[in-house]
Amino acid sequence: MQNQMERIYRLDKLVLKITRADRLLGNVTSNTLDADRNALLDRFGKIIVTFEQFRKGEEFFIIINPKFYGRLMAAIEKYMKLVKAEAGKTKLKVYFDLDGKIREGIAIPQKKGQLVITEKELETTVSDEEFTLFRLKNNIPLHGIDYDSEMLLNVSEDYVSYQKGCFVGQEIIARVHHKSRPPKKLAVAADSVDMTSRVKDPRTGKELGFAFAENK
Repeated sequence: MQNQMERIYRLDKLVLKITRADRLLGNVTSNTLDADRNALLDRFGKIIVTFEQFRKGEEFFIIINPKFYGRLMAAIEKYMKLVKAEAGKTKLKVYFDLDGKIREGIAIPQKKGQLVITEKELETTVSDEEFTLFRLKNNIPLHGIDYDSEMLLNVSEDYVSYQKGCFVGQEIIARVHHKSRPPKKLAVAADSVDMTSRVKDPRTGKELGFAFAENK
């Protein structure tokens, strides 16, 4: 039974089951398949989709914003045919457990709290505003809300392994990482015109949000 004191938020996410994931994703994504986060990039190092990933036994799953399903499939279609892989939609649900206390289903750690992936229905116990403020306080931007197809390193380095070997967009990512730095950086801002995920901080009265700023 769910504890009413648990802070839980239902995310709008799609969980896909990937067959032959090592062959399908292993050579094209920017991170290793044993990491919690990964990304599929274009040849310029720009984001097609970022996602969380996990294994359950011999099965492999990725978690995406559902509005990027078509974009993902268009990008991997030729690889799927080549290695005879499939990407099937599941009915798994994704929740953000703000305090990391729930022992249910699969858990993926976040900067604070965890994602919980389960077939069960859990009650959302925090408001949209409360969850947005939580994300801002802990620097947790979401794909499709706070960023889209920017260059990956402008958003985060959490989705890339520099020791992995070849992947689509690697040349650009490696060059920026080793020889320069990302021109912009997604960060929490206050009272800025271009912010996403806007919410007022009740402690300070300032409006917070995510925004891309010059990476000085």
